[in-house]
Amino acid sequence: MQSSKLIGGRDIAALLHPRPVYLITTCDALGRPDVSAVAWVTPLSHTPPLVGISVRPKSRTHTLIEESGQFVINVADTSMQKAVEVCGNVSGHGADKIELAGLVTEEASCVSPPRLSGARAWIECAVEQRIDAGDHVLFMARILVARAKEGFENGWDPDRASILLCSAHDRFGHYIDRKVS
Repeated sequence: MQSSKLIGGRDIAALLHPRPVYLITTCDALGRPDVSAVAWVTPLSHTPPLVGISVRPKSRTHTLIEESGQFVINVADTSMQKAVEVCGNVSGHGADKIELAGLVTEEASCVSPPRLSGARAWIECAVEQRIDAGDHVLFMARILVARAKEGFENGWDPDRASILLCSAHDRFGHYIDRKVS
């Protein structure tokens, strides 16, 4: 029998990685946008369309979601890896991460936060419930509108999974699925 080691905290989360990383856009009351890299995003329901994101309470993203009740999930791919690294490692308190990351924003359809023009898809959300979840807050949100670039309407193609940008233990990279025949 192989030996095992008891683990806890962040190491438990690492067992559930790699996870796709998304760029979450928010904005303040004056419409100034912010962006953050978030890997803890999950579908919650098809009908009604609900999604959940989990963020740290001390983050600017948390503050802006609390204030506005809105956010946009921008589906990133490997072309956005540098931007994801900037947005995942720089605090939005006192820094313009959109400018630092070289991102371009566009007006969203029905929420105040902008969408990112380089993303493969955009999911505009309105918070319905806030759940304290230990050292994170889970925002359960209704999907108001979701749009995808042509050719991405059905999401990720498993035959080309290497384009999936992921986060694993605070590092960002490509997920490559080597098929076993």
